[in-house]
Amino acid sequence: MSYFTNNKDNSPLLKTVFNDSPISMQTVARDGRIIFVNKAWKELWNLDDTAALWVLENYNLFQDKFVLAGNIDKAFLR
Repeated sequence: MSYFTNNKDNSPLLKTVFNDSPISMQTVARDGRIIFVNKAWKELWNLDDTAALWVLENYNLFQDKFVLAGNIDKAFLR
């Protein structure tokens, strides 16, 4: 399962490199939505495909109570 959104700018090689990287990665949109996670990210959080898809569809970094409590959200908005 690929976790890239339907963005035509993403080359197949770039998708492969990010998805197969042993380093956990996620891409966050300017509005706080997570739009990409790789296999290592899914393994780090012990999520199956269904749970990872839920995160992509429902989680927003700027609405996370721990992010807001630490004022971390302001660092992302620069």
